[in-house]
Amino acid sequence: MGFKKRGKFKIFSIEIDQDVLGTVGLNTAARKENSMFAVNPVIGILHQQIERLVAELSGYEFDETNPATLSTNVGYLAPENSYFGFLFSENHPIDPDLEMLQRSVEIYGLPFMRRNADLRSLVETMQAGRYGVKFMLDYRLPVGLFLLGEQAQAKTYVENALKDVGARTDPAAIQYKGFASKLLERLGCSNGLSQQ
Repeated sequence: MGFKKRGKFKIFSIEIDQDVLGTVGLNTAARKENSMFAVNPVIGILHQQIERLVAELSGYEFDETNPATLSTNVGYLAPENSYFGFLFSENHPIDPDLEMLQRSVEIYGLPFMRRNADLRSLVETMQAGRYGVKFMLDYRLPVGLFLLGEQAQAKTYVENALKDVGARTDPAAIQYKGFASKLLERLGCSNGLSQQ
């Protein structure tokens, strides 16, 4: 289907648009006792402009393929809207399951990637809250809004996320507060977190 392994994590990806990659993560689990091997296909869209800015504001190195800006199990893109996992075993023919896995990426994954290649569409999908993980979206959604020129919405989103973080001092909270402070500065809040 045109996917290639890219980046230091060798993630299957395909160029959807300039600076936009579609990704397929094949998360796996094995059970030795019954020789079972499970594959969880995760469909992602990686908007490199968002990810570059998230990396810069968070103080970590940008990777062209990881993490995805938005991702979900392929089954949640299907009409059934439920988890799809593929099980393989020594006692079961592998070809039909591999074909189903490939077809699920082709039928549900690629259209999702194409629909979300445009920054506006991607931000609207993130705002809908149906896909993704909240702590990941707390970084990516306000950055997407900022890139769209919607500074007031980005600022409101960050301020609400900071209220959720509250007085926590765990590493994830400290990381988010640092990111939020830098983004608020970009948004014209000269004192960053002190504008709360």
